[in-house]
Amino acid sequence: MDVATAHSPQEVVRLPDDQEVEISRTPEDWWRQHGKAGYMDPKLLAPDPDQPRIHMHDHDLDELKESVRAYGVRDSLIVTPLASAPWVTIKPEHDGAYFAIVSGHRRRKAAVEEAVPAVPILVRIYKNQSAFRTDQLLLNATRSDLTPLEEGWYFTRLKQEGHSDAKIAKMVGKAKSDAAHVASRISLTRLAPDIQELIAPKLRKHRKISLDVAARLGRLEVPSLEEVDVLIEDGGISDELRDVDIEKLAENAENEATNKNGGTEARNAFRFFFQRLMLYQARRHAKTAQGMTRFIHRRMLKLPSYRSGHHARGERFVPKKRWQQLLTFIDNATELPCIAWSEDEWKRIVHNRSNTEVRAAIGALRSASSKQWELAKLLEHVVSTRGQGADTKVIDTMIRVTYIDDNERRMPNALVPPKRYVTLWHARKLGFQVDEKPKPEELPDVKDVEKAIASASAS
Repeated sequence: MDVATAHSPQEVVRLPDDQEVEISRTPEDWWRQHGKAGYMDPKLLAPDPDQPRIHMHDHDLDELKESVRAYGVRDSLIVTPLASAPWVTIKPEHDGAYFAIVSGHRRRKAAVEEAVPAVPILVRIYKNQSAFRTDQLLLNATRSDLTPLEEGWYFTRLKQEGHSDAKIAKMVGKAKSDAAHVASRISLTRLAPDIQELIAPKLRKHRKISLDVAARLGRLEVPSLEEVDVLIEDGGISDELRDVDIEKLAENAENEATNKNGGTEARNAFRFFFQRLMLYQARRHAKTAQGMTRFIHRRMLKLPSYRSGHHARGERFVPKKRWQQLLTFIDNATELPCIAWSEDEWKRIVHNRSNTEVRAAIGALRSASSKQWELAKLLEHVVSTRGQGADTKVIDTMIRVTYIDDNERRMPNALVPPKRYVTLWHARKLGFQVDEKPKPEELPDVKDVEKAIASASAS
């Protein structure tokens, strides 16, 4: 990097490590040249109010200030001339600044608060706002001190610049298959503010929710009033949420969607209520993060908007409730804490129990196991009698897939009709195609689906 050469009156200042450097308070030629480097009064550097970092954690900032107080700022701040970046709007208190900060907001803050007279800078000039935002996001998105939510905001901004999840994953140094990680982080930005607080790094563990649970909640779309009614009927509602005027929320959201004036406040309010309701029920019905994640996922799959969004529920879907009962039974059986208790723990548990009581319990367990085994054999027989053709009889049902919709949103575990499945396959918008992975075994081959559709049409 080329270091500054004086073209205007300069002053010499001393840094905390006793190094002396020259700075200028009036513009110099090198300030407008890409790749030039030098020293600058940090007060002449304006923070970008649109930079996505949400928090400057006090503890981390204190550690940085301690280092800056002793040694100054070592790593160059990336900056761009405000005159070359008209898309950056700075706050009034920074009107005297010449540069906008691209990367280095914490270093600038620490230097100002510790009265360090100069910091090293590297000048970058950008062709347009998109190039500026992309570079800003990439410089910050790869920092190790970002919270998951901050990472999500960076990824969201990159999406707004027109990049796909897979491309963003590659841009920040992850495998292309990590597009799911990008989508998961982005979903955190769609959470209600009070739920976002439940994933804050410094929140006590017993109050937190897992990132998987948070991501599931973030994927929830604006519900219909009927969907909320079904959810409450199935799983109840908290006292806090009971006082909410749900019908008014639904009406406002519907009016906002109809007006198409670009507003999202009413729809977000209804969606945030839906998230709080789902979280309340998940906490009631599951004790572990994994159980809560499964609970939310299965609740989502019961909602019409997460099946196809375009096709009414027919009579053929009635058995789905019984299938759900089976899955719930399996979950409850495998999540019981007693499954993980050791032999020593069981010795203590049965210490005051008679052998008759213990043998009765053993008999009940064996009977339950026998019944489960009989059920497993029955289902195996059903599958075997359906034959290979059952995997292609998709014309009478829906196919569960992950796909990318027309708005480039990732739709996980959605139910789509066969014709839609064929369309997505040929458009290469199925999840495994986008992620460049082999077709999952549970998905039918497109040729089999096409044959089934053709056969149904002929009959």
